[in-house]
Amino acid sequence: MSVIFKAKLKNAKTAINDKDYSYSYDLCHDLLELDSTNYNVHILLGVSCQHLQKWNEGTAVYRKAQGLGKANVLAWQGLCALHEAEGNDQELVRSLGSLRDRYSNQEDDLEKAWETHQKIIALAEKSGNQRQAVAELRLLTGDSGPLHRLLLAGNAQGIMTEREILQRMFAEESALDARTVDAEVAKRRTRLAAGPLAKVMRDVRMEVWAQSGVLQTLARLIVLSLDADERLRWEEQYFAQLRLRTGYIGASAEAAEMAEEAARVAVDLVRNARCPQAFEFLMDAAACAGVDSAEVARAYARVFGDGRLAHAARAGECSDPDEAVALAAEGRRRAPESPFALVQALGAAERARDWRAVVGAGAAARAAIGEQAGGGAAG
Repeated sequence: MSVIFKAKLKNAKTAINDKDYSYSYDLCHDLLELDSTNYNVHILLGVSCQHLQKWNEGTAVYRKAQGLGKANVLAWQGLCALHEAEGNDQELVRSLGSLRDRYSNQEDDLEKAWETHQKIIALAEKSGNQRQAVAELRLLTGDSGPLHRLLLAGNAQGIMTEREILQRMFAEESALDARTVDAEVAKRRTRLAAGPLAKVMRDVRMEVWAQSGVLQTLARLIVLSLDADERLRWEEQYFAQLRLRTGYIGASAEAAEMAEEAARVAVDLVRNARCPQAFEFLMDAAACAGVDSAEVARAYARVFGDGRLAHAARAGECSDPDEAVALAAEGRRRAPESPFALVQALGAAERARDWRAVVGAGAAARAAIGEQAGGGAAG
């Protein structure tokens, strides 16, 4: 590096310190004629461009500097500062992502990587792109890549645990899914060819669920639970989401797989006397399959005495035919679409020898079981 080059470089730095950006801009161009690959000159020129609002030139200068192979992050930091001054949030998010990745590859810069990642999330939320904010949070979980080391390290101030991040993700994404469904249904209902509300609701929910990561988040929260009680609380949430989806997907391999997973979780919840819906799910599933669920029904009636299927469950245990019919009738009133309630009504009518009621209950039971098997829409 010549004496003249060093002197001009020093003058350019002084001009920037003095906020004489026009002078530093000219000096940097002179210096690039002497050495077109000097990293520091590119950085100083980028700063000058930012303050002179030469956004396109500044962007090009910083990107050229990034390609010069230097280890320090000044070019990445400078490009972020330029896009922030420009108010270009879209490019700022991209530049912050590159800066974060460079920080995350250095063990000493984990806190800076975390801070940069939080800026990306804040920008996504500011722009109303909650889906992107959740996606950015997801990069910190599981085995998603180098960013997960931020959590594994556990020594950077202000860094949340993976469990805390997942809890935040679940709260934000489940609320986002609900808002998206409501907004999209309202929009589609104004169309001339919208069709029945039930179909619009089903179509919208299917589209939103295809993009949602709520099930994956809940599955991971179950694994990371600190104790049995917390695990069961997350299992209840997981089961509720699975149960809702099985009612909309329809008859398919995916629906069968999801129903099997819902049954697996329901069994654990029933074993721990949690969640009346888990009992009801197993009782209805058993009714559809023609399997006896008396033990589950007895436990349900004992634990959830005023539950939706409690009267139907007691009807199956009642020895008095007339009382059983009355209990079954109340069970059907409370849960008219439940296969379990309909099967219990059929059984009570048979024991009471009310053959007209047997025919009616049998037809209703067959219809309900057929609808459940075909994946009828749930509310």
